[in-house]
Amino acid sequence: MDVTVAEIRRLVEAGTTHVEELKRLTGCGMGPCQGFPCWDLLAAALSAVTGRTADSFGHPSYRAPRGALTVGQAAGLAELVQPEKACSTVAAQQHPATKIRTQKAAVAIIGGGIQGLMLAFCLAERGVRDIRVFDAGYWQGGASGRNGTLVRPAFSSPEWTGLFSHSQRLWRGLSRRLGHNVMYSQRGYVTMGESDRTAAICDQVVRVSRECGVPIRALGREELAERLPTLDHNRAKAAVMFEEGGVVPHHAAMKGLRAACQSRGVDLSYQSRVTGIDRQGDRAAGLWLGDVRIAADCIVIAAGAHSPSVATLAGVELEGYPWRIEACALEPTRPVFDPAVAMLGRTLYMHQTSRGEIVGGCEVAGDSSGLTVTSDLPVLAHYARHLVETMPCLADLRILRQWAGHIHASEDFGPLLGLHPDCRDLWISAGWSYGIAGAPAGGDLLAKAIVSGEIDSRIAPFAVDRKRRGKLIAEGAIVVSH
Repeated sequence: MDVTVAEIRRLVEAGTTHVEELKRLTGCGMGPCQGFPCWDLLAAALSAVTGRTADSFGHPSYRAPRGALTVGQAAGLAELVQPEKACSTVAAQQHPATKIRTQKAAVAIIGGGIQGLMLAFCLAERGVRDIRVFDAGYWQGGASGRNGTLVRPAFSSPEWTGLFSHSQRLWRGLSRRLGHNVMYSQRGYVTMGESDRTAAICDQVVRVSRECGVPIRALGREELAERLPTLDHNRAKAAVMFEEGGVVPHHAAMKGLRAACQSRGVDLSYQSRVTGIDRQGDRAAGLWLGDVRIAADCIVIAAGAHSPSVATLAGVELEGYPWRIEACALEPTRPVFDPAVAMLGRTLYMHQTSRGEIVGGCEVAGDSSGLTVTSDLPVLAHYARHLVETMPCLADLRILRQWAGHIHASEDFGPLLGLHPDCRDLWISAGWSYGIAGAPAGGDLLAKAIVSGEIDSRIAPFAVDRKRRGKLIAEGAIVVSH
């Protein structure tokens, strides 16, 4: 895609000079060039605009594979490479804290990803002022800039379906509320089972969806062939179609949310690490950024995979652990299928973007490489093998780029929403495995709870202490490794 110097100049004059943020705002280096030589040209443009040396800006992270590799070639490596077993962590890069303009906040949100921004926007819609959002990294540096972008309205449990059907409805009208196009594409969503077990789950999804009023239908073999012409249809034992499902590009959603929050007076502070949460008795009364204290009426932890460690700053525990998820994009090609696709037994998901790239990922049993965004070959090879087995015509396509992100996985993979039971005025929006799909509902219903004190019935089952109370939710239609 073309990026002009004038576009870079406008963003720099608006205060954006971090190369990772510029990459996400413009798409620079995300086409077939994969940054060669686009990122050198970006640094030169930044140098011309700011007067700094080009070397001082660095460049965004290059993504694998660095050389030409087709899907078929990668699939042939699946039996030769194994997932990493040893856990590893990557120390977060330290940045000077953004200057804090006030010492008081009505609501202080820790985490500036899609959950934090959506909540801030929904609170501002409800008339809350003095909202502050703090994030240790750069904008879109976490899972909100590293996800599969799929939106589905229903699952196999009424709890998940109640929350996510509400969220899908909110996605449809979000552009109008924000005043910015989030590019939500309601192209449909197919969930497929290839075994008796996963076919039974598909049947359960149909029953629950109908009970909850979610439009759904089972696809026969002929209609499945029509909607997914590249699929090896002999493998499917059951398939269901959500006509109202679809995809939402995370860059468009995050860009719209950031602009809408700023226009409503929300103070966004990226590269600002929260170093402590101030407990006064049994409540959270403020937070610390180094030696700067921000008093707050309430605090929200929405820090993605880092949420459990952030919770320890308040002296409380948050169940769950970081979970790495990887995805990749194939080179642009002609349209080969329209709806988003999830294959339950394979933990495989994919869709084709408006640029023609096929974007998706899968999970590999035994991959426990920890809190790192470094992608690896075993996951890529297993994903490629799934593609070759299910859509053989994709074998000759070149793999464009691969990336990784991490989520906070709760015990049952459901979100943790509501007040923390061990600390007053400490709210939680964490544990999201389908974070982009559920963000509008999470923001809407948590904002309602914070403002009114009323816990909506759609988030009540996802209480923070449900594991402690023996109330975990059994959900079989999620595309993660149980």
